[in-house]
Parts: sequence; C-alpha cells; structure tokens
Amino acid sequence: MSKRRAASKRKTRHDEGDEMEEEAEKVSEAEADSKVELTQQETPARKSDSSATTDTPPPPPPTAAPAAKRRRRTAKDDKAETDKPPPLAPRTTASSFGKEILIGAHVSASGGVHNTIPNALHIGANAFALFLRSQRKWSSPPLDPAARRSFRVLGELHGYDPAAHMLPHGSYLVNLAQPDAAKAALAYACFVDDLRRCAQLGIRLYNFHPGSAVDGSTKEEAVRRIAAHLNAAHRETAAGADDDGPGGDDGPGVPGGVVTVLENMAGSGNVVGSRFEELRDIIALVDDKDRVGVCIDTCHAFAAGYDMRTQDAFDRTMREFDEIVGLKYLKALHREFAPLSLQ
Repeated sequence: MSKRRAASKRKTRHDEGDEMEEEAEKVSEAEADSKVELTQQETPARKSDSSATTDTPPPPPPTAAPAAKRRRRTAKDDKAETDKPPPLAPRTTASSFGKEILIGAHVSASGGVHNTIPNALHIGANAFALFLRSQRKWSSPPLDPAARRSFRVLGELHGYDPAAHMLPHGSYLVNLAQPDAAKAALAYACFVDDLRRCAQLGIRLYNFHPGSAVDGSTKEEAVRRIAAHLNAAHRETAAGADDDGPGGDDGPGVPGGVVTVLENMAGSGNVVGSRFEELRDIIALVDDKDRVGVCIDTCHAFAAGYDMRTQDAFDRTMREFDEIVGLKYLKALHREFAPLSLQ
C-alpha cells in the first residue's frame, strides 16, 4: 500500500486538467484499501503472494468505461453566482393602479422551481406564471426538497405569496376529455401530480386547458368527462389528504384545496372551452364550486370571436362573461396580444 501511495506522489502533473492524476493524488489510505475499479491509466494492482507462479502471465485487468471528466470550476463560475444582473424594472406597487391589480409574466423555472422568484423579481413582476414540471413528458422527478425550501424562503424575503401571486400552467399533453381509458388515466395522473406540487409549494391557483373532444366523441360528452375528472382530482387532493405524492412531505398545503382554473380556448377543431357556455357547463357539473375558476386568455377570446380591442369592447365581453359564467369565477387574465388597448 505504501509503495502505491509513494508511486502516486512521484507522478508529475504535466496536464493540470488530467482528472485521473488528480484523483490518484487524492486517494486516502482508507480508499487505497477498498475495492476500486481500475482503468489502464490507474496504478497497477499490488503483487500477488509468493505462492503465485511466474510462468503463467496474470490475466489482463478488467476493462472499465473511462471515467467522465468533470469540468473544473473557474472564476467565471463564481462570478456568475455572485454577479447577478440588475432588475430590468422596479416592482410597481399595486396601489398605483387605484385597486389591487397584480401584473407579471410567465417566468422560467429552469434549474429549479426556486429560480422563478429571482426571475420574477428581475422583470419587476408582482405576480407570475410558471411550469411546475416538464411540459414535454408525462412523468417528471419529484420537486427537490432543497428547491422547495429555497422557493419558500425567497418568496417570503421578496414578498411573493404563493397563494395569491402565482399561477402555474398545466401540461399541454393533458386532455381531461380523453375517452380512451388508458390515455385518460395517464392524463389524470399527470394532472393530479401537478395539484400535489401546488400543495407542496403553497400555491392556491392552477391554470390548465380543459381538453378536446376526440375519437368521435361530442363536446357534451367531453364536458362531462372533464367535470368528472375534476371531481375525482378534488377528492384525491382535498385539504388534509396526502398531498405529498412520491418522495416528498406535504409542504405548507393549501387551505380548502388547490383551485383548478379553466382557461378559455381559441375555438379550433373540437377544443372545449372556446365558448363561455362550455366553461359554464363544466362548472355546473363540478361538485365543489370553491375549487373551480376561470382564466380568460385575451388572445384565445379574440380568436373565438370575443372583441376585446377597446375598453368598450372589453367591457361588453366581460358583461357577457358575467351573465353566462359569473365574475366570481374569474381568477386571472392572460393578456397576450397587441390589439388589446385598455386604459
């Protein structure tokens, strides 16, 4: 063992980036005694005992995949962590609008859900939307506990209340109107997983696209399926139920349960929710009315024939929404296109 250690110490570092030589330098006495995988670049094994014959060559060492080289940390990495860009704009107080209006944008959660807080702060947002998981996959790893703790701490530090200032957007893969049993189960599981993530973070509102009438089903059938899935999801994620899902604790939870917020749609094909009447019909079939709401997307509304280009047009559309659905269900607005010019 001591010969092996001495041999590694006599090696000359001709290449500062040679990770194999650096690892050999770091081998401790305890590690040297343990079983390790050898590669051709590593120190050869110790000689066998004296009873071993010399006329038979020893077997070649086992071939192992070369260890992946880890990128060396640089001063640039340290600077990236400490030298954050200044905010693009200061946060505007809600009182400056005359009443409480919280305005923001959809911000990136790349690198962890906790990164949404500084990203929102950077653009001066008082509220923001986010994704809680990958929108391109049916399953995603559980929320990292450290990221969840940072999310809560940063939210408190900068005055972002998850229950009032955040509106996650659901997966675009989910269709709660799916008639196929296997596909419907996949969509439902993904939907419930998002509701549990909301509960873990203390987020009260969850925005999603209702779904589409596919495989020859009618919109009336689709509306009933959507409402049935909402009722099942509400029961499964009721306040006080086990909201942790795989690999996590319950988190702060949401009193009364997460509110599922239907988004109006643009009206193409068999998409459900382009007409206010379809949103009304879904809500009518939901058992717990306190856990359902609506987010009006201005672009979708305009594409579906609701004029919102001027203040007068916007007011007429909102009066129609109130008569058909009810303003008490309106939880948020997605302002998404240039023709809207409100004063």
